[in-house]
Amino acid sequence: MRYDTDGSWYHKPGPTDILKYNWQPDDKIWNGVEYAERIWTNESSLSGVIYEPDTTYDSEIYYITYFEEPYTVVNLTSATVEIAPFNFRELNQVVVPSEIDGKTVVGIASSAFAGWSGYGLALPNSVATIGAGAFSGCKNLLSLTLPFVGASRNATNASALFGYVFGTASYSGGTATQQYYASSSSVTYCVPSQLWWVEITDAVAFKYGAFYNCNMIGRVQFSNGLTSIGDYAFYNCSSLDDISIMPSVQSIGELCFL
Repeated sequence: MRYDTDGSWYHKPGPTDILKYNWQPDDKIWNGVEYAERIWTNESSLSGVIYEPDTTYDSEIYYITYFEEPYTVVNLTSATVEIAPFNFRELNQVVVPSEIDGKTVVGIASSAFAGWSGYGLALPNSVATIGAGAFSGCKNLLSLTLPFVGASRNATNASALFGYVFGTASYSGGTATQQYYASSSSVTYCVPSQLWWVEITDAVAFKYGAFYNCNMIGRVQFSNGLTSIGDYAFYNCSSLDDISIMPSVQSIGELCFL
C-alpha cells in the first residue's frame, strides 16, 4: 500500500490485486460552516498498525480510517479538553465547537493552528486560554472570531495584546507588528497581512495597546459586555473603518483611536 503526494491511495487487498482510490469518499461531514469531504488520513491493519503517507508497505490492508474533526484534543480533566496542534489542513473555515464528546473546550494550545492555510476561524466563548503563537503562520486568515484578546480574559502586559496569539516568528504573508503594552515596553508580533475582520465575543476590557499598530484590520466587532477600552488600544489602526462603540462601554482611554 502506498499513499502518494498526489492524493491517491494504492491499496493491495490481496496477493495480486491492487485498488486505487483517486479521491476522497463520498461521505460528507459538517465542519461548522459547510459540508465538506472527508479526507483519507491513513490506513490501518486489523492489528492496529498505522500506515503513514509517502511510505510503501507490502502487507495486506484491511480497512481505512479517517478523521472526522479538523483538530485533535488533549484531555485536561474528566470534563474539559484543549485543542492541540492538528493535522487536518483541507478545511478553509473552522468553527471550533464549545463541546467535543461531551467535554467542554476550554483551551487552545500553543501552535495549535500553526501554518494552517484556511481563511476563517472562530472560537467559542467556552475557551479560557489561548497559547502563544496558536495561529502562527496562518497567512491566509481573513476573519477571526475570539472570545477575548490575548492569552486569556485576565491577561496582562504582552500576553494581553492581539498579536500574542500569532507569535513572534516571522513568515511569508505576515506583517511584523510592534505592539506596546506600556509607554516604553513593546513586543513585535507577526500578524497575518490579509486579516481584515476581527470579532471579540466575550471580553470585558481591552487593555493598553490591545490592537496597537494592527493597521491591516478594517473591521472590529465586539459584544455588548465590553466595559472599557484602554489607552492606545487601537492606536495606528489606519485601515480601521468600521467599529461600533456599544452602550456597555463606560471608559475609553487616551489616544485610543489616533
